[in-house]
Formats: sequence, structure tokens, C-alpha cells
Amino acid sequence: NPKWYTNHNYHLTDVKGLNIKYTLFTEVSNTIIGLEVKNEHIYSNVLGLAMEMKKNDPFDSNGFFTKEKGRTNASIYVNQVLTLNRIDISAGLNGNLNSDYGLYWHGGTDVTYHISKGFKTWISLNRSLRLPTFTDLYYTAATHKGNQNIHPETALNIENGWSYKSDKLNLNATFWFRNGRNIIDWVKNPDSLKWESQNLTMVNATGI
Repeated sequence: NPKWYTNHNYHLTDVKGLNIKYTLFTEVSNTIIGLEVKNEHIYSNVLGLAMEMKKNDPFDSNGFFTKEKGRTNASIYVNQVLTLNRIDISAGLNGNLNSDYGLYWHGGTDVTYHISKGFKTWISLNRSLRLPTFTDLYYTAATHKGNQNIHPETALNIENGWSYKSDKLNLNATFWFRNGRNIIDWVKNPDSLKWESQNLTMVNATGI
């Protein structure tokens, strides 16, 4: 083992959740309304906030926990799928309330047009959300340093695709653009010996 390695990392994670969903079907559409609540909690000797008293690992007599962290996430969402002749439309909205980061809204729309038999094109516009993990926030070692001040990352994603499918041929082409804000990544500054998790202000990506 390297000289800086002194002990194993011990983690015990509990995740509890509830998901309630209602779906309404009609001849041309279906509507989904849902509520999801999830609580995640971790005991660790590396990740989380310091505990007043250490806790033994129930699965390893040599392990113990000195830190813990918990958070609750609740989201309510509405999705609508509609079919009109050659056009398929899907749209959704999600309100996400987190005990650490507050309220965020995200969602998107997808539209598909069936040009002819086997030939279609689609365009989608979606806004996504990623919460920092416990590793992003708290992991600290000889070569890495977590950052408790980072924020959730968001991204605006735009995609346009074309496809043709027959019995003998399958062709696909997709163009996409992603505008990311507060992107979470591990960064090592020139004057630092450690990698540190940070929010990058903006990252744009384009592909085909």
C-alpha cells in the first residue's frame, strides 16, 4: 500500500423512498402525475459531518464510523404523451425539493414526426439536474479534497435526430448541444497537491 494509506474506508448507506403515480389513458394521450419522496443517509469514517460518538460497523469488527449525513428529496412530476396523426409529443415538468438545496424546476419536451414508413425525425429540449454526491461534498484523502460549498449542476440539452429503418437497412443521425452550468468536476490547480471538487461556471458541448 502507498505510505499515505492508513486505514480502510467504511460506509453504511440507507435509502428509503415512496413513489405514488397516477396514469390517465385516453384514445390519443396519456397523462402521468406522480409524487416521489426519498431519504438517503450515510454512516462513514470519511464522508459526512463529525459525530459526537463513534459508531461500530455492524458488518466488520475492525470498522467504525465517525461521520454521518442525511438528506431528503421530494419531487412532484407531470408527464403528458400525445399522438396526433404523424406527430408524437411528450412533455414533462418536475419540481424537485431537497432539504439541503431547496427547490429546483426541470423538465422537457420531445416531438417526433413520422415522415413516411420507417423514416422519422425528432427534436427534444430538456433541462436536467444533478445533485452533488456525498463523495463530491466530503471525500478527503491525501490526493483529494471534497467541497461542501458546491451547488447542484444543471444543463440545457437540445437534440435533433433522423432515422430510417427497413428490413435490411437501419440508418441514424443525431445532432446535440449541451449547455451545462455549475458542472461538478474534480479539479487540480497548478499550485495544489490535491484534486478538489468544484463547480465549473459553464461547459458547452456539441456533437454529431
